[in-house]
This record gives sequence, structure tokens and C-alpha cells, in this order.
Amino acid sequence: MKKITLCLATLTLSLFANACGSKSSSDDEAPAAAAWTNTRMQAIVTSNCAVSGCHVSGGQTPNYSGISETAMRADTTARNQVAQGIMPQGTTLSPADKATFAAFYQ
Repeated sequence: MKKITLCLATLTLSLFANACGSKSSSDDEAPAAAAWTNTRMQAIVTSNCAVSGCHVSGGQTPNYSGISETAMRADTTARNQVAQGIMPQGTTLSPADKATFAAFYQ
């Protein structure tokens, strides 16, 4: 009986230790941004906002690199800044891009 108990205890401990130490290969990877339904708006944000020195990691907040469509829709500051011509800094969106940006928030 002692032998069975010892074997079961050893088996349980080894399974527990293995489960705690295992790591999925995807644990180190950053989560991928959810696909946008409005790919035109995603392209505008990626090429005009999430660029070096602006809304990227280590830049201005919020970080638009990999932002989800839902989070972008909630960012009414971006809507207002673009509508007022304040953003993007140093350049301006084309009339078509401004229209896409405005329609995105309706």
C-alpha cells in the first residue's frame, strides 16, 4: 500500500511540475490585432497615425500600432483632432481620407 501511495504521489507531483513549467509557444508572441471590417480606415490609421514619432510604442499616446477597430471607434479624440485639422501633424489627409475618417465615426 505504501508503494502505491508513493507512486501516486510521485506521479501527481511530476504532472503538476510539468504543467506549471510548460509554456505555449504563442505565450511570447504579441497578440495579433483583430481584423478590421473597414480596411480603408485601417490603412489611413496605419499610414498616417501609427508611424515613427507619432502613435507607436515609445511615441505619442495612444499607441495605434495594432489597435483594434473597436478601440479606434471609441477614440473620439482622434475624430475631433482630424476634423479640426490638428492631426496628423506635419501633413494633412486628402479630402477622400478625411471623408472616410468622418464616416468611420458615424
